[in-house]
Amino acid sequence: MISIDHLKRSRRDDGFTLIELIVVTALLVIMAGVVTSMANRGTEAQEFVRRSTKTTNKTQSIVAKIRDDVASSVRLMYDDSEGVSYLKGCDLSKFPPIATTRLPVIKTTGGFGKDSVGSEFTGNCVAFVKQERTDSFDVSDSFSAAKIHRADIYRIYLYYIHRHATTNHKKDSDLDLVRWRSVSLVDWKQCESLSDDERKRLFVHLYEGTNPDEPDHPFAPARLVWEQGLSFPSAIRIIESDGATSTPPSGFLIPEGKQRVKSSMLRNVGLAVAPNSAGPTKGIGRFAVVDVDWPNGFEVQVVGPASARQVMMHFSLVSNRGMKINNYVDLAAVAETRDL
Repeated sequence: MISIDHLKRSRRDDGFTLIELIVVTALLVIMAGVVTSMANRGTEAQEFVRRSTKTTNKTQSIVAKIRDDVASSVRLMYDDSEGVSYLKGCDLSKFPPIATTRLPVIKTTGGFGKDSVGSEFTGNCVAFVKQERTDSFDVSDSFSAAKIHRADIYRIYLYYIHRHATTNHKKDSDLDLVRWRSVSLVDWKQCESLSDDERKRLFVHLYEGTNPDEPDHPFAPARLVWEQGLSFPSAIRIIESDGATSTPPSGFLIPEGKQRVKSSMLRNVGLAVAPNSAGPTKGIGRFAVVDVDWPNGFEVQVVGPASARQVMMHFSLVSNRGMKINNYVDLAAVAETRDL
């Protein structure tokens, strides 16, 4: 016969003690935590790769836009008295450049390379002139034979770094890349051979932006005359409504013209120029000698003779999305152009 004590022991051996249940539960919780952590890390890694790809694609698109602009320029500006005068003479009040903004120094010989102390060539701003169109207009009066005159219309372009007052996240960069474009400028040297009356008729036409061939499609008004080779403001004259010209008043700045693209190139697409504080591992200071707040993630060098200039632009951009781990993209682009 089976004793009562034996039955009690069998029942006790078939169950679990409270301690055993606690241990098993703890192990299950730990295992669940490990699995969840691994799953989250996998998701974060996939998201990081996705953001990296998206950031790279956006950066490549922006770099291609800048390179195309520079490649189609007809005149570059450098860190000399003339170039600096135009940099200071353009109205950049909407997006003020950072304090360390400077144009590159031209290198007529040699290639791109690292600056050395006392021999700095790198800038963080690129300024150039593009031809917008060639205007054709009959400058003769009503009683004379037609006299078609052609004058080139230009605009000044600048790409530079602007610092926003606030950012969305403390880890985000506050540095934006700005595209600035001036109002139309008329080439003075192509107009000085005209008589006073002919010149006035031409300037009234340019002031009003009339288009004799297609009246329903007027041109952008051109109300400034520009004499190439002179520094600002000596190179500028203002076209009046009657076709006469006048000297710019004290404090005059070249106005910004309307453009189809947004001046702020990075902020609206979740990107920013990598700050100097990001360090050399993010591509900062590849060419320039590193100093306080210099350089940031936009460097420019210009090499070669006037007939075959090469403009190198080095970009270190960061994704501005308030993430724990930022995405950095390091790219360089070279544009070939002529300097007339």
